[in-house]
Amino acid sequence: MLKILSVFIAFLIMFSIPANSYAAGTVYRSDYEAFPQVAVAIDVSGNEDQDAKSPLLAMGLSFFIPGAGQVYNGEIIKGISLFAGIAVLILASLLYIEPAAASAEKANKTNSLLEIATLVTRIGIPVLWVYNWGSAYQSADPVYQRKLREEQLKKEKEEALKNPLSGLFEIKLVSYRF
Repeated sequence: MLKILSVFIAFLIMFSIPANSYAAGTVYRSDYEAFPQVAVAIDVSGNEDQDAKSPLLAMGLSFFIPGAGQVYNGEIIKGISLFAGIAVLILASLLYIEPAAASAEKANKTNSLLEIATLVTRIGIPVLWVYNWGSAYQSADPVYQRKLREEQLKKEKEEALKNPLSGLFEIKLVSYRF
């Protein structure tokens, strides 16, 4: 009972602390009065998205219900797919694979297909479950969201430059002195 209570308190503490992402080598706060170019590039003004998601909450939701963190982040199809994949593996393991493996072991029979299925479920369930946490955390991470927005803007600009009829023109004026 003490272990359950301590885990519950640890999760309460985790969710009460505001989540910030700390990628290696990235500066998040600086004296933006002294370094205005750095402050603009990093946006340390505190004007972050109002609809920003909490990475720790997304990861916690995915810990308890696989796919719930992805649904929280707006990735509904990914969340449903992860939930369905983990549920199918668990049900197949509990209802068919593990009982069949136990009966084959009692009868001293070897079935390589059954051994492979047992291995896949025993490794696949924890791997998908841990991937589920990381995916939920990453998709809510503000640094990751900023990177996605920058890539989208870059892609839109490249497409606009390829199509001259898109309405976005780049006009370059050149002056010569004679």
